[in-house]
Amino acid sequence: MIYDSRIVDIHYDTMVNSIPILLMNEAPGPREAESGIPLFGHQGSNLYRTLLNFNINWVANFNNNQSFTWPIKLRDEYKKLTLKNETNLILKDDFLNLRKKYIACTNSYPRWPKSSPDSTDFVDPNKRDVISNDNLERIRNEIQLVQPRILLICGEFAYLACTGNVLQNPAQLEFQEIIENDKDQIELRLQYKFELIIYMGHTRRWNFNRTKLLSTFNEIKNHLDW
Repeated sequence: MIYDSRIVDIHYDTMVNSIPILLMNEAPGPREAESGIPLFGHQGSNLYRTLLNFNINWVANFNNNQSFTWPIKLRDEYKKLTLKNETNLILKDDFLNLRKKYIACTNSYPRWPKSSPDSTDFVDPNKRDVISNDNLERIRNEIQLVQPRILLICGEFAYLACTGNVLQNPAQLEFQEIIENDKDQIELRLQYKFELIIYMGHTRRWNFNRTKLLSTFNEIKNHLDW
């Protein structure tokens, strides 16, 4: 395993004093590395569809209440751009500019892990890198920049970054609020007090239990008056 040389920084609106949610994903993939934006490809699509399906106000009101198809590809990956492709690419850029006002997106590790220098695949980051002091300092600095109210932990490596511990039986913790001693441990490690911390699991699994997902997003909506 090697890391791509490009660093994918946290994506947030620098003109907003406090972003309501910090969403920590696991690591960038090839399209995130190219765009420089976390949750740009497939997982960005998962997040957009989830927010839209659960009627989050600022998402539902985007584009005059008209949804769009999230383009997974980068612009230069299209052999021929149709008008529909072009429209969706523009809408995606506009939505990302809106998303960063409400949800700051980052990763447990900021570089794309892949199996070889020329590979376009994705492999897990090294656990030692995720819990390293340098990486922890990066995360702490990002949190101070964003000043979030809620932390959404998406995936096992995000949990590792936030707690310093390997998550046992991750499926059992999906969509659960982290409370009491576990919350205290995360806040001590990250040097920040959150109003709410939820372990969301990997975004690709969000549709496996829509009842729990709905309950979780209703809790977030009510907490933030969305």
